Amino acid sequence: MGWLLAVYAVLKAKAPELDAIPPMTSKQLPDDFLILPPPPPPRMKEKNGAGKLPKIQLALEDTPLPPDSIMKLRSMRNQEERKKAKEDFLLFRANQLIERIESAAGDMHPEKALDLFARLTRYPPLLSAKHRAELLSEMDLLSAKVMEVKKELKRRDVEQARLAAEAEKLRLEEARREIIEHKAHEQREAKMHKVLDLEEQRQKELLEEGFAKHRELLKRLADEENKARSEESLARKLRDEYLAKQGKKSELLGEAFSIRGHVFGQQDAIIRKDIREMAKRLGQGIRTIESHESILRDDVETNLMKRKGKLDDIKAELATEEEVTSHIQDISAKIMEFDKAAAGGNTLLKRELPKLKRLQESYSKKAQGLRQAIIAKIAYLESIRGKIEEEQAQQKEWAEQKKAIITAERELARMRRMRDFMQMLSRIGIAKSRHQQEKEAFAMLARQEQMVRLQKEREHEQALRIERDAGLRQAQLAVRTEESIASQATLVAKQMKAYEKRIRALEGRRKKRHAKLLGKLESKAMLAGALVEEEIVPAISRASTPVTAIPPGFPLEQNVPIPVAWQDDGHPDDLSYISRRIDDVREALAQLDVQQAKRAYIDIMQTYNHLSDENKGKVYHTIRELYEERKQAESLPA
Repeated sequence: MGWLLAVYAVLKAKAPELDAIPPMTSKQLPDDFLILPPPPPPRMKEKNGAGKLPKIQLALEDTPLPPDSIMKLRSMRNQEERKKAKEDFLLFRANQLIERIESAAGDMHPEKALDLFARLTRYPPLLSAKHRAELLSEMDLLSAKVMEVKKELKRRDVEQARLAAEAEKLRLEEARREIIEHKAHEQREAKMHKVLDLEEQRQKELLEEGFAKHRELLKRLADEENKARSEESLARKLRDEYLAKQGKKSELLGEAFSIRGHVFGQQDAIIRKDIREMAKRLGQGIRTIESHESILRDDVETNLMKRKGKLDDIKAELATEEEVTSHIQDISAKIMEFDKAAAGGNTLLKRELPKLKRLQESYSKKAQGLRQAIIAKIAYLESIRGKIEEEQAQQKEWAEQKKAIITAERELARMRRMRDFMQMLSRIGIAKSRHQQEKEAFAMLARQEQMVRLQKEREHEQALRIERDAGLRQAQLAVRTEESIASQATLVAKQMKAYEKRIRALEGRRKKRHAKLLGKLESKAMLAGALVEEEIVPAISRASTPVTAIPPGFPLEQNVPIPVAWQDDGHPDDLSYISRRIDDVREALAQLDVQQAKRAYIDIMQTYNHLSDENKGKVYHTIRELYEERKQAESLPA
């Protein structure tokens, strides 16, 4: 070692620029310049006592050691000088530790400060009595300061726990209120369904009674027509017998009629033309009324499906009440004139008038009975169609409100997950400062309370609207006709059941999706926590300076990926494909090909199940109407 020191002194004298070499630590010096061998690991009880480092090694640990100090320490031959230099060096090292302890306490890192304080406790036995007393007094002050920091951190942790408990209490109270409101809503729905079922049953009975009366009326009309035909056939038979017995008289009458026909031929031709025109008009009116008689036999759904958009044309074909009355009066006046002419001896009128009178009587009965029933049924169908359109608009509005509520719930769940994630980051010490976290926590709680309040107000308004609409529907049911009430109650009950079933299915899928996403988020949070505990926290504890910023590469708050409640996995091509397949189904239904329509409908539903919630909302009502059309087509007789 001596010859190395001599060589170093010669080199330094010849090269003054060596003074510019930066100081090096004991760990950075080459082996030739080390005073002692490499230090043993801490806690070597066999060689160095109960877990204490050697005295000289403690003095040199992690301390900048210039080459001049090393040469000066080696050149000291006097024991007192060496002892004084050693004590100065120990004081310098103790002051460094004190500064680091104060810095750690100021940055709110009590664990690191206590670790450094434990290292500082090894220095007093190595110092003189004077310096030992000064160091012990400073250590007392540092200990009190570290304890205050620990108490402050503990107080903040307690305050944070209290805030978390209050937030959890608010969440539980909110969930309890939601359960109570949901039960109340179910009870109201059950009462409404019960009332509608009773109304439906009563209206069915009234409808059956009306149909029975109509069948009885038709039967009576048929009996009267049969009686008239039998009387006519009997009269014809008696006339033939009479003519057979009075053959000669018939010949004479024939000659007389031929003479009269020759004289009055032109007048008979005009009368015959008028009779034929009136008979043609009466027959056409009877056929028109009978062609639309199927409207009375078909139910409401069949009429709306088969005659969609044709009710106005049918009503125009049947003519108004004034036109029919005027037509009947004109024909009656003509018949009275013909009766007077027949009384004067016109045999042509005697042959043609009975047939014309029968047509006129049949047309009058059908115009006053069957035609009025058809017109009343058409008016009833138009009212039902208007109510169906109104209900569809109401269902669409409810669906939009439900969608807004689900969106608010998703946003609230996202904010809750963000709050939990930030609390996890705060616990492991990687988030922002405590003061800023407290401000953000209070602001987040205020936003959550505002969101909850707004959501409750919307739900309350929706409940009031539903109750008001139910009251209006009940008031309308009280003043409607009996047939209108029956059909409306049936349609409303079916639509409400289908809507509730759809809502329950959507709620189940949404809860499953939320549970799956929350599980993924918890696994990611646990993985991030494990990574922080294994790598980042030890790195912070080993650092010589306190960590005042988030390590590079770790995601900041604004870059933390928070998964949304649903993923948009649909494509515009799927919507266009569904639109084409809907046209195929309706074309098949128009051709009464039920099986082809069913296969195309299954293909539509397979594509629909893979759409996102937003795209499903765009085609839901169309597919629902298509389903009703297909079911009505399947119920038709083959």
